[in-house]
Amino acid sequence: MSENQDVNFEDTNKVTNANYEKIKSIGAQKIHEKTHIPKVSCEDLVNGYFKSMNKIQFLGFVSILEREYSLDLSDLRAEGMAHFSQIQESPTIESKVFITPKKTSSYTLYYIIAAVIIFIIVAVNMPSSDIEQNHKIDNEQIEEVTSKIKPQEEIVPQNEVEQIKPEEKVLNEFKIIPQTKLWVGYINLNTDKKQQITLEQSEELELDPKGHWLITLGHGHVTFNINGELDKHKDYRNIRFLYKDGHLKKINYEEFLDLNKGKEW
Repeated sequence: MSENQDVNFEDTNKVTNANYEKIKSIGAQKIHEKTHIPKVSCEDLVNGYFKSMNKIQFLGFVSILEREYSLDLSDLRAEGMAHFSQIQESPTIESKVFITPKKTSSYTLYYIIAAVIIFIIVAVNMPSSDIEQNHKIDNEQIEEVTSKIKPQEEIVPQNEVEQIKPEEKVLNEFKIIPQTKLWVGYINLNTDKKQQITLEQSEELELDPKGHWLITLGHGHVTFNINGELDKHKDYRNIRFLYKDGHLKKINYEEFLDLNKGKEW
């Protein structure tokens, strides 16, 4: 098909369904900003042209538009496929869709091997003094090149990977420090044992930092000390907490009842 015929085909702009009109009303600039589709392709899609893309790109862009805007663009897809069925795409365009990164380290290794082979061939026909001097130079060059090659990451066998465990957090302190006189109710969820105490402002309650605690307080003017990190609260209402594995979480009344088997205390 000639160039003029191609232009005439695209200028017919047959895509007129309601969903496509919504895409046109959004505009190329906003579509580009939301979907990151190249702006020139957004402009062509809005205007019903397809020259800036190949078939694979076109189908991918239409799928993105359908997903991002929850629209059925079957008419646009059919129009584009009719276009690509009548022209022969340039292979140079499609070949640019996927580019395999170059393995520079491998090529550098080939150069080193070639240099060593050339050195051996030349060394056979040279006086010993020249060989010694050139050997020194070549070694320096090889060391310089190999020092620039990034070593491959060490592959750890699967069985060793399974044996590697994350470092466990050391728990050595969990204290409740009131800012004013405070009633504290605390339940050991491992044993279901309940205890309560009224603390003066100058007092503090120390609990097992490795335990699993359900805590209810008469008011929320309190500070928690967990491994030296202070967690301060200021609340006139009574508040509740769940402590486990060194983490303190504020919970609501319903969560407290659920953890305490339906009991308020």
